[in-house]
Amino acid sequence: MNLSINKTILKLKNFVNSNLYIIIFVTITLVAATVLGILFSNNYLSININPEISSTGKIVKINFESIELANTERERQAGLMNRQDLCDTCGMLFVFEESSYRSFWMENTYLPLDIIFIDDSGKVINISYDATPLDSEKRYKSDKPAKYVLEVNGGFSKKYDLKAGDIFKIQELIDSAKPYQKDLLGV
Repeated sequence: MNLSINKTILKLKNFVNSNLYIIIFVTITLVAATVLGILFSNNYLSININPEISSTGKIVKINFESIELANTERERQAGLMNRQDLCDTCGMLFVFEESSYRSFWMENTYLPLDIIFIDDSGKVINISYDATPLDSEKRYKSDKPAKYVLEVNGGFSKKYDLKAGDIFKIQELIDSAKPYQKDLLGV
């Protein structure tokens, strides 16, 4: 019996010694796969498979002529409704208290607009291009929670090569913005 156990132990030692590199490789591979699986499942790492999304995190550098702030409920509801024109580098920045999924429409809006949804860090979430004027049925929605929404002329985003993943220096944009034109609210 003792001899049988000794032979088994000897065979096991020989197997381990002859296959040590394979055992080490398999162990390291399993550990690496487990760690990567945990990181991807917790969104610590992600792979960009959408060609529309900028993986560079490009900082947006556009000299806006004028940005109006819409930061009250009434201003946000009115937005760019009833406006007949908007300069090429003008827009309206909607500022919300919290990040949330956003939905916009074009009722009483006479201009085609690009609607740029932006998260709380200034990163572009998604862009609705050339929203149709006066369409009160269609909704333009953020793909993720947004704290800011920038409305600009239709075609603006393509002209300036804006994409999801690009980053606005949001505080600079807010600091340079003008207050909402109160006369358009009927106040």
